[in-house]
Amino acid sequence: MRIVDLRSPSANLIDAYEQLEIAWNRVKETWGDSAMQAFEDNYMEPIRPRIRMTLDAASRLASVYDEAQRECSPRKEQY
Repeated sequence: MRIVDLRSPSANLIDAYEQLEIAWNRVKETWGDSAMQAFEDNYMEPIRPRIRMTLDAASRLASVYDEAQRECSPRKEQY
C-alpha cells in the first residue's frame, strides 16, 4: 500500500508551471514596458530555477521514500 505519493504533486507542479509560462508569454506580447521587464526579472526569472530545484528534491525524496518502504515492508519468504 502506498501511503505517500510525491509524483502526482510533481506532475501537477509541472503542469501549473507550463500553464504559467504559456500565460506569461501571451501577456508579454502586449505588455512590453519597463514594468513588464521588472515583473519578469523579479518574479518570473527567479521561479524557474526554484521549480527545477523543487522537482529535483521531490524526485530524490520519492526515491528515498520508495527505498524506505521496500526496506520496511515484510519480506515474503519463498518455499
